[in-house]
Amino acid sequence: MANERPFVKQVTLPGIFQANGPTPIDNRFVLDKKVDLYTDPFNTFGGTGDYTFIYDGLEVYVRDEKAVYIYVGPYDIDTTKTPPTQNGVLTTEAKKEANWVKIADNKGLKGITDYVDDAIDDNIGAIDFSEFYKSSRQATLEDSNYTAETADLYKFGHGDEEDDLQLTFTPLSPLALTMPEAVGDLEKGTTSASLNGKPLSEILDSILFKTIYPTVTNPSLKITGSPTATQEPNTTIWSGYNYTFDKGTVVVDDGVTASIDYVGGIDGTPTYQVKYTLGATNATDFPIWNAGDKPTAVTDGAPTAVTRYEVGQYQYRVSIDYLAGPTMKTSKGATTNPMKTTNAGSVINPHPAGSLTSSYGCTINVTLPVFIDSGSGYVKQALKTWGAWTFTGIQMSGTTAAAPIKIKTPRSLKSANSYNEVSSKYDVAQLSNFTKTQITEEINGVEYIYFEYVWTGGAAGAVAYEIITN
Repeated sequence: MANERPFVKQVTLPGIFQANGPTPIDNRFVLDKKVDLYTDPFNTFGGTGDYTFIYDGLEVYVRDEKAVYIYVGPYDIDTTKTPPTQNGVLTTEAKKEANWVKIADNKGLKGITDYVDDAIDDNIGAIDFSEFYKSSRQATLEDSNYTAETADLYKFGHGDEEDDLQLTFTPLSPLALTMPEAVGDLEKGTTSASLNGKPLSEILDSILFKTIYPTVTNPSLKITGSPTATQEPNTTIWSGYNYTFDKGTVVVDDGVTASIDYVGGIDGTPTYQVKYTLGATNATDFPIWNAGDKPTAVTDGAPTAVTRYEVGQYQYRVSIDYLAGPTMKTSKGATTNPMKTTNAGSVINPHPAGSLTSSYGCTINVTLPVFIDSGSGYVKQALKTWGAWTFTGIQMSGTTAAAPIKIKTPRSLKSANSYNEVSSKYDVAQLSNFTKTQITEEINGVEYIYFEYVWTGGAAGAVAYEIITN
């Protein structure tokens, strides 16, 4: 029987076991704090105590961070020993922390390939993950309308920044091709090239929603008041004039856009003017004024300058200055200047400040009365606006030489005809039966030149007359 001998063989272990060390490997896989990975006071990794050797790839769990760290080196060569050794630590204490990389936390482990060292290679440099896109979203608006700049916009996030990407139209048709007909806001003749690069929503909106432009009404100004339309001279001066001012309107007939004023409010105080036109020129047929009494016509005078009413016509008007109007918008909110309108071409937007003067109004006709004596004294006839007058159907009583028919008028007579029962017309001429004398007549304290006509045709029965003046 063969002699039994114990098996003896020399085994060479890897360097990490360091056979002559107090322990073959640092096997503490759980530490309380991260600093225990690289500080001396605990005589741990990189220290000088019992645990003096670590290896590339060593994983350790740190309790206070609930995370796993892996040792990644580098290996610093210790040339003071023969042969040189690798102790697996950085040269300075301040940099020891960089030897460890977190590879997992309490959310679950990750593979080592999910992490890249900050210094993969000196030639490649550090990889900046902040430049990688990590999110994307459409930039939507909730409380305002989109514009050509904000429509079809997408945001791509990287780090703390976002880059913009806008979806635009790229025509398939030749760029020189034109639209044969208008579609919405796209007019006939629009080229394919002009649409190239426009946001998609801008083109669709132009097709679906045709722009509605404003319809404008110009501002207006009117003199107001109710004077006595026809009155005798030298009466009380009227001062009840006023005005109405309409700022005009801007209407966008889309059922959404609110109407606005076309111009602004009144700037300053309104100014009133009066115009006086003489009622006579001292002609032979109606020389109503004595020499030196004839008034002077007035154009755009101050109403306060009128001290008494004279025969003729007085008219009033008013002028104002107004402020600029508000800014006009189309149905799509555009505020172009000039602004296209549906009824007034293109207008300045907003309407600038300006002025208005009303038409003449509040007309007062100052006239002189006619007096007729049909046998019982002169009677003032109803006033008529100064001009050629016709008095029809004036009933004359029977006349005698002692009580003839008499007429006082500031305008000479053109005819005086009695009624013809046969023809049923005023066609019996009687003017030659009247004598004419120039007299003066006092009207409200002022004397005027009149003509008095007295019947000389003898006795006449009661009959109706038609009297016409020059």
